[in-house]
Amino acid sequence: CYPDSILIFYPDNTNSSICHWSFNGIHQAGPGNDSIMVVIDNPTGTAILIVEESGCRSEPLEIQLKRKPHFDFLSDNQEGCQPLTTEIYAEPLDENLIFYWMNDSLPPVQGVSNIYSYTDSGEKDIGLFAMSSETGCTDTLIKNGWIMVHPKPEAAYEVDFPVALLENARITFTNESLNADIYSWDFGDSHSSDSQNPTHTYTEIGEFTSQLIAESVYGCLDTTQQIISILPFTLYFPTAFRPGSPIEENRTFMPVGTGADPLRFNLKIYSRNGQVVFETKSPDDYWNGNTPDGKPAPMDNYIWIARYFDIQGFNHEQKGQVLLIR
Repeated sequence: CYPDSILIFYPDNTNSSICHWSFNGIHQAGPGNDSIMVVIDNPTGTAILIVEESGCRSEPLEIQLKRKPHFDFLSDNQEGCQPLTTEIYAEPLDENLIFYWMNDSLPPVQGVSNIYSYTDSGEKDIGLFAMSSETGCTDTLIKNGWIMVHPKPEAAYEVDFPVALLENARITFTNESLNADIYSWDFGDSHSSDSQNPTHTYTEIGEFTSQLIAESVYGCLDTTQQIISILPFTLYFPTAFRPGSPIEENRTFMPVGTGADPLRFNLKIYSRNGQVVFETKSPDDYWNGNTPDGKPAPMDNYIWIARYFDIQGFNHEQKGQVLLIR
């Protein structure tokens, strides 16, 4: 089996030899007498030579030439985003061809098409082996880097306050995406941004699903999201309580509402003469109206000072009076 073009020649040429060539399925490429270049047009062809010397002609000599198969392959998409699955089709330019697809270390797969799946990015080589059932000739076509798999971005971000109070609801979004060039943010409250590291102020209480779409210059996408909780800051202190009240909520003194960090809280209550009658580091430790020795404190106005951090880490200090009723 030969390539498309080969050199054929008459080996017994003399100065008086005149070579008469004729062809079937072959044509001559360029001039020549005893040595000519021919192109094999069909899977098989014949070349016929008659040699004339001193007015005498030889009997015709015929040789048959077989060439390697003509074929190609194509795909609907030669590039795409990771992971990529693409079907590649053989394009036979001769009849009676059998195809085998080359798959790295795996056995060849027979068929006129083959599906390739790539989980990693980069340039991918494609190889196709063809055999003619007519001539028995074979050939291999390898296209290096013919498939390009672009890396998929990895969308990622952090926020400074996943839980925030409405009065300090300005949230900073820190982009930590990889292999991305274009960013689309949805803050979950009908607002959006295309900045790389945006900030956004929420104006309502609730849970909002923030979302980042990270995109590469090749159009590859990845998405991630986080819940942002915006809470009200409703911490307030009662102005009076009565340990003997029939209503349970009125029997003790402690701030009511949400927003304080229970791990960073301090409350001190002072009598009129400046003595500490109660101190706690937990908003769940209520003052029941007793002195440190366990005796009921007298009915009076008491001074309280609360120092605490809210759930975002902002420091607060509040002062006031509470009336203990007996």
